[in-house]
Amino acid sequence: MTIPPAAASAPVLIIHPDQGATADIARALAAAGWLTATPGTAGHGKHAVVVLDATHHADGAAPGIARVRQSAPGVPFLFLTTRETLEDLLAGGTLPGDDYLLAPFTAADVALRLRWLTRNGTAVPSDPELTVGDLTLRSRWFLARRGPHQIPLTKTQCAVLQLLMQNPGNVVRKEEIVNHVWPGIPGRGGNNVELYISYLRRKINATGPPMIHTLRGVGYLIKPAPTGPGVDAASNRKTMFDAGGHL
Repeated sequence: MTIPPAAASAPVLIIHPDQGATADIARALAAAGWLTATPGTAGHGKHAVVVLDATHHADGAAPGIARVRQSAPGVPFLFLTTRETLEDLLAGGTLPGDDYLLAPFTAADVALRLRWLTRNGTAVPSDPELTVGDLTLRSRWFLARRGPHQIPLTKTQCAVLQLLMQNPGNVVRKEEIVNHVWPGIPGRGGNNVELYISYLRRKINATGPPMIHTLRGVGYLIKPAPTGPGVDAASNRKTMFDAGGHL
């Protein structure tokens, strides 16, 4: 699979301690028409993107990355990382405006992310936060936050939550969730939806009052948590939902 380059004309700088991995990425990108460079051949020109292995970066995560970024002001970074290192990057405020790939990944995965970052020849900002009440979601990071609490999500959990948060206060039918999360895949029915809704409820309810509610036999909705016992914060009337989030 080859991913054609976008409008970026400057080279992609690859910083990785593994020479074999660097060569594989550079070879795949070059074969698809991307310009590439490594620290030994980079010179001092402008780069379209810096691809940086954060997991094995010699100086550790935040301090070493900060020094690298100073040498490439305004250039977006694509971080190659693991879930553990990703959490360190998020905690240090490193990622906003950039992008990342969680290991394991392929050279084609790198090319896809680069095409996104260099679309129209400029860096594309990360997706905006979705917010419902005190819950926010950054879908490309698979990360939600409720108040001061970070809530890591799997890819599927994130997709389900994203659909609900794009329709706050509105019932999303089970079949809509199936078509959104598992398009064209037979056998992904209501039981899977119920399973992932239960996962999300456990994670979100652990940090505050219930927000995801069930309309029996129809679907699910998300709305801000009540401000007081039995009171709907949006309309200041008695809510139809019980403590478990069901009608």
